[in-house]
Amino acid sequence: MSNKPLVLLTGGRGMVGRNILEHPMAQHYSFVSPTSNELDLRDFLSVKSFFDKTAPEFVIHAAGRVGGIQANVAHPVDFFG
Repeated sequence: MSNKPLVLLTGGRGMVGRNILEHPMAQHYSFVSPTSNELDLRDFLSVKSFFDKTAPEFVIHAAGRVGGIQANVAHPVDFFG
């Protein structure tokens, strides 16, 4: 069992999340970073259950909808939400 504080990191496989995990200070923390298949952030009861089971001390929310530059230009409103 680790003495390091547990951090829930959403979006850990995305650009921002990967950079957080690779940051030199990340070694001072334990991270749990479920995929969207493992934890649906739109489902309150699933999120509550996850928090009850893991009890993270910190949360870094880096998850988001992505699509690249062309998708953002073609559908800018779809990425707010």
